[in-house]
Amino acid sequence: MGIFTVLLIIANMHATKLVLENPARIFKGIAAWP
Repeated sequence: MGIFTVLLIIANMHATKLVLENPARIFKGIAAWP
């Protein structure tokens, strides 16, 4: 149970880091949709 909690926290931090570091890339991807 503890190891799953750690993995969940790491995954959450990684996702947050990606969103904070690449907002322009995300917006460009949305704007590129037809």
